[in-house]
Amino acid sequence: MAGITSLLGEIHRRSVWQILGSYAVGAWLVLQLADTVSSLIGLPLWFGPAIVALLMSGAPLLLLTAVVQGGRLSKEGDGVEASFLGLRRMLTWSNVGVGAAAVVVLFGFTTGGYLGMRRMGVGPIATLQAKGVIDHQERLILSDFDNRTDAATLGETVTQLFRIDLAQSSAITVLQPMQIVPVLARMERDATTRLTFEVALEVARREGLKAVIAGDVLPLGDGVVISARLVAAASGDVLTAERQTARNVLDVPNAVDRLSAKLRERIGESLRTIQGDPPLQQVTTRSLQALERYAQAESANDRGDTERAVALLEEALEEDSTFAMAHRKLAVCLGNLGRDPERVRREAAAAFEGRERLTDRERYLTEAAYFSYVEPDVQATIRAYETLLERYPTDPVALNNLALAFGDLGRLDEAERLYRRSVDAGGAPAVTYSNAIEVQVRLGMSDSAEVTWRRFVEAYPENPRVMSVRSALESARFRFDAAEEWGQRLLEATRGNPAWELQAELGLGHLALSRGRLEEALSRMRRVIELEERTPYGSVPAPSRHAEALFEAGVLAVLLEDTLGAVASLDRAFAEGRYDDAAEQFLAWRDSVPECAVCGWFERAQVFRATEEPDSAIANLHRYLDADFLYRSESDAYKLWLAYRGLAELYQDQGEAARAVEYYGRFADLWKDADPPLQPRVRGAREAAQRLRGGP
Repeated sequence: MAGITSLLGEIHRRSVWQILGSYAVGAWLVLQLADTVSSLIGLPLWFGPAIVALLMSGAPLLLLTAVVQGGRLSKEGDGVEASFLGLRRMLTWSNVGVGAAAVVVLFGFTTGGYLGMRRMGVGPIATLQAKGVIDHQERLILSDFDNRTDAATLGETVTQLFRIDLAQSSAITVLQPMQIVPVLARMERDATTRLTFEVALEVARREGLKAVIAGDVLPLGDGVVISARLVAAASGDVLTAERQTARNVLDVPNAVDRLSAKLRERIGESLRTIQGDPPLQQVTTRSLQALERYAQAESANDRGDTERAVALLEEALEEDSTFAMAHRKLAVCLGNLGRDPERVRREAAAAFEGRERLTDRERYLTEAAYFSYVEPDVQATIRAYETLLERYPTDPVALNNLALAFGDLGRLDEAERLYRRSVDAGGAPAVTYSNAIEVQVRLGMSDSAEVTWRRFVEAYPENPRVMSVRSALESARFRFDAAEEWGQRLLEATRGNPAWELQAELGLGHLALSRGRLEEALSRMRRVIELEERTPYGSVPAPSRHAEALFEAGVLAVLLEDTLGAVASLDRAFAEGRYDDAAEQFLAWRDSVPECAVCGWFERAQVFRATEEPDSAIANLHRYLDADFLYRSESDAYKLWLAYRGLAELYQDQGEAARAVEYYGRFADLWKDADPPLQPRVRGAREAAQRLRGGP
């Protein structure tokens, strides 16, 4: 007891408290410097803990040196202090200073050597990318984590957390579940097939991918052990493996964060980017139950069950109303359903308010959605996508949506390059293929559109959109028999799926109408309305109780030329005789919708016919017919026969018999199977052509 009292007296007498205080301030400054350097250049994940350990071990050494130096008793053998003489000779301030400097130098060399060996691919600490095992931005598959705990949804939750964290990586690209669906189809497996390690391995081998990320969740007392391994697809060899322990279920996001960071470091990602990522607890949610619902919603949406995804996201937001990722995903799902635009804006705004809690990738997507839905600003939307692509050059969502924005601005060449870039990178979603084909058609790139469609078939052989786009391609080329054949295949393949049945019936209805089959067109429209009532996707532009009447009125007015119908409204528009203004207004309208290549030309031709300017009328009708537009069948349903007949009559009036015969023939061929009420016009066209050819 006396010895302890003497020691405390020595500590107090020699102002050790001030020394330790100064050391604490210096240690804090060192830690701040280390943190700054780490964020600037990226240091190993063990660097921070090692610095802390060294600083903590230095404090006792500093305390001991202060105590043993400069005591009251200086003579050898004087009481207690005589036993410290050897220690005093060793623990001098100069020796401690030299030792500290040596430790700093050694630590610096160790860190530098570690970084050098890591980057150059030397030794056991070399990264997989440095060794050439994995390429930069390598495409990998994340299989579902094998859950061996009693918590039924924990495996799904861990998988989703891991996917969220890996999505922040700029060194690798993890395929999204929707990108794996077409491969499952080629494997003759259902799209809802669970992506176990064995299934993921087969997918990787089929697609020529190098590796699969697999994992397990194991019970450990009140907590769990989460392990992850990177497995070579060709050989099945484990390339690297890591594990982390979560003290309890609530600690799972932190454990996944640490595990993902170690795996990303081992693969070869920049340490600076890993350490710059916000923790998962910050970017997801404080509620594990909300996270479970979010993970289930992601799975449902990837399976195409958007309705179920919406319900699960709503449950997630009931658990945590600040869950920014859930707000964003709900806005996307509602937008894809074409439902409740006001709510889409509210959800996008809520996600935007919480964007600081998102990963970089999700934050830029959220900003783009905000400037698309809430405060429309196309330039801000473009900036958000371009910034995202600077870090994630192959991100399929950003590539597709940026291309859409360019297309809306009429920057078709740039849009086409982005779509092609996404397709060439591999793993592009189905909508990217159809969007690319649409733009290529608008650019007159018929051969490229055909190539893209064939690549679409290879990537998504069972996707209904393949058949829908093929039908549109054939219709845009006025090959109506083939267009109807593909439309019928689409209808048969999607029986029981109201959304796709609706699209198929609508397309077939337009084709029937363009060919003069009125009864069939009306029948299909009634079916469309019935399906619309079951799937409120906004396909019919009026309340269902009015839609049939409007459609029938349009048919009667245009195809049967009932001037009491829609044609009468056009006559009323010309009643004031301001034809020049009308022509300019149609042109302005056409320019306001650059994505609609067929819009306005037919209407301008009608104006010029009314003003007896046949050359201008002919020119605008040809512009209508020559317009490259994939989805022109809705317009052609009403206007194509009028364009053919109009050109025939105009050329006849100008004495160009051969051209008149050509277009009378096109009109007659188009309506050769038209309903009986329209057949007199078909006969009239053939008779007119015969007379022009000099026949009886």
